[in-house]
Amino acid sequence: MKIKDYNDAMEFFRTNDYQAADGAWSEFYESEVLEPRIMDLAEGGPLVGTPTKEVTQFDRRIYKTPEGERVSEKSATLFLNGKWINIPSIHDGRSFTEDQLRSMIKKGIIEPTSIHGSRNEAESAAMQRSDMMKHRTKGFAGGQLVTPSVDGSRPGYGGGFIKKTLMSLIETGQTKFKDMSALKNKIKEITGKKPGGSFSKSQVDYKPLLEKFTFEKYVPKKPKQITGITKISDELADKIKNVNIKGINVSPDTTKAGQKSIKVTIQDPQVSGEFFGKNKTRVFPATEEGFAEVQKLVNNIFTSNIYTIRVQPFKTQEYFRKLRRLKEARYNEQDPFRIYKALQEYKTEKFPGSMSSDIEIQHGQPKFTTQTLSRWGLIPKEVNVLPSVKKVERLRNELLSQALVKLKNPNHSIADKEKIIGEFNNAMRGLRGQLKGTEGQGLVNFELLKLDEAGSVAKLKDVGFNPKKGLAYGDKLGELDFAKITKEQADQIIALGKKKIDLDLLRQVLPSKLKNIVDPLSSGGRVASKGGRVPLASGGWLVSLLGPEAVVLEYIFYKASKNNYESQGYSEEEAKAMAIDEVTFGITNKGDAAYNKELKKVAKEMGIGSKAFDTIREISDRTLKGTKQQERDKELLDSGYFQTEKAKNEFLASREKLYTTYDKETEKLWRKTKTEIGMDKAGEVFPTPNLDQISMESMNVKDADIHTAFGDLQKVATEKLKRRKEKAFPTQSKQVNTDQGWLGNVLTNNLWNLQSIPRTVKTAYDLINPFSPLPKLDDLKSDAALEQSKMDKMSDEELYEYNKKRNITKEDPITEESLEEIRYRYPELHLREGGIASLKRK
Repeated sequence: MKIKDYNDAMEFFRTNDYQAADGAWSEFYESEVLEPRIMDLAEGGPLVGTPTKEVTQFDRRIYKTPEGERVSEKSATLFLNGKWINIPSIHDGRSFTEDQLRSMIKKGIIEPTSIHGSRNEAESAAMQRSDMMKHRTKGFAGGQLVTPSVDGSRPGYGGGFIKKTLMSLIETGQTKFKDMSALKNKIKEITGKKPGGSFSKSQVDYKPLLEKFTFEKYVPKKPKQITGITKISDELADKIKNVNIKGINVSPDTTKAGQKSIKVTIQDPQVSGEFFGKNKTRVFPATEEGFAEVQKLVNNIFTSNIYTIRVQPFKTQEYFRKLRRLKEARYNEQDPFRIYKALQEYKTEKFPGSMSSDIEIQHGQPKFTTQTLSRWGLIPKEVNVLPSVKKVERLRNELLSQALVKLKNPNHSIADKEKIIGEFNNAMRGLRGQLKGTEGQGLVNFELLKLDEAGSVAKLKDVGFNPKKGLAYGDKLGELDFAKITKEQADQIIALGKKKIDLDLLRQVLPSKLKNIVDPLSSGGRVASKGGRVPLASGGWLVSLLGPEAVVLEYIFYKASKNNYESQGYSEEEAKAMAIDEVTFGITNKGDAAYNKELKKVAKEMGIGSKAFDTIREISDRTLKGTKQQERDKELLDSGYFQTEKAKNEFLASREKLYTTYDKETEKLWRKTKTEIGMDKAGEVFPTPNLDQISMESMNVKDADIHTAFGDLQKVATEKLKRRKEKAFPTQSKQVNTDQGWLGNVLTNNLWNLQSIPRTVKTAYDLINPFSPLPKLDDLKSDAALEQSKMDKMSDEELYEYNKKRNITKEDPITEESLEEIRYRYPELHLREGGIASLKRK
């Protein structure tokens, strides 16, 4: 066998068949190693100068050029294999081109002095190497600086320079490093080779030099803790003995001084590394409190993913029972008021048939971390168990658990923690991307981490979970940490969750045409029933809760509600929209759009420009909400919720930022209003105004014009109410309840009052009691129903006088009750409440 090329050489080393090689190595070395190297060096450029008897600390010979310059290597910076490298361009006194240098590197003849990710880093390292260059006199064999060793390697590129490099670093004052690894990297940057495992403070050759270096992460061992405990009680000894977990050894420990403690040892090195870092054991005081800490640590290890993977405990029935109990106990720490259980039971009670098991309350957050209602969602079971969702959740939980354990390690520096957090956050973003385009998108939360000013781990932000899919979108209660709330707050959160469950049930049982609805908790949703005087919506809603078979009854309620609104003077279109809001519990919000449309009709008939009406209402609505939010913030600040001044200041800072943004958005609406008023004014002068004409008019609009426009809006709203009441006067003037429709009046008189049910019960009792006189029909009626009977018998003249006493006339049909209804339904109008002095925040 003869070795002819590098592949043969590699095969030679793999087979180690020395007899078959028959001297092939010598032939290979002479022809394939020495000869090409000598040829490559000979093909370099001319000699750079005259050789001196001096060398650098890297044993590179120094040459004196004809210009008098002293050179040894003339570093070149090249881009090779995706990296920037530094390489001497002078070898054996000759200068080489970049192409020649690349060829020599690929053949293994020369090695880089340092490798970098960017050109700037490489050039900076080359300059630093040049600045620290030293020289000394040395003898030479045959005039050659580097004599090849027997194996063909070149002295000067290996570990022989480590001590010299350390001395050079000491001379230049570069003795502070983060850790030993950083120093090794620095030596590699200078010499091209990284020190091996023997490079340590305990190594005799390096110890004197390394003692002159300081390391950020080097922490001397703490003296052993003196517990003062010299005896362990029999009861505690039994508890220690009964901690029987595979792979975890818990035992009493005694120091030479007789101090008693509890020692915890993890057999698997990876599990030990996750929880103990570089330490092999942890020691706790031999007290009941110390044992409680031991038990907590053991439970955390037992429930961790790395323990399950590495140790592979015996998965008996007892194992699963214990694991379940531990996980439940761990979760109960996050949800002490059992909010999840309360909402789960409520869902089971309300959702009919198999629907309860088909719809699940999903935890967007890992169960062992902070729980909030805003990160829980109602989702179909088949989505919750999708392989993609389960896999991503499992990986997220494992990575988060591992990261939290690492970040708790006291031996880690700030830089180490920032690196751990950076890698973790990148992994979370990657997992979020895996759900993109799937049914699981927006259902899984990924909490990104950061280090606060004190160096503690804190939440940076949440990504991946769509807040609109949560059970508390838009409500501040949804952001409260269950582990830090009061019983009163827990009750409020449960009530909020129940409301969301009720609304989700409506989506499941309503006709398909009504399923495309707006979330009532969003800023754009108004609950239509809040302004209705007749609780017909609750009838439709309660019927909806009976199940899908009640859809026909929903339609009956819709028709009844529509007819009732028409009898109140509403147009057919507006009555239809409001009836839909009634049967959907206000979540469709069609009535608001219909009201706007009718409002603009009236404005046109009154000759009032209405282009700015929508924007003015939006500004007013935002102002009301902003004021209410500030009141809630004040209540929160006064409640003592914030336990530290720092937390309070952070909240105030976030709120200031929020309100600043809110004001900027309102300011944009204010400018938009001026443009719309300008459009109305331009339309008064020009039949079809162009952009220049509109712009000119808009520039002349003042803040006072906006207040005037708001006054016009109030006039139009009042006129619309008056026209509706005039239209309904023939019906409502004959009713006890003058602001109800015909059906509302009947229901209010005979059902929705405090007298009907008691009187019905008493009448029924009198019927079955032989000792009571037989009841009369009027005994069943409420006072309102009796009054309605009298009105039904009145003549027109009597009815006119009766209404006059009630201050109800066709000339002025608007009652205080009808005004209150509009104020309740559309508070941003401030109807008959004066101007809008606080409309624009200064």
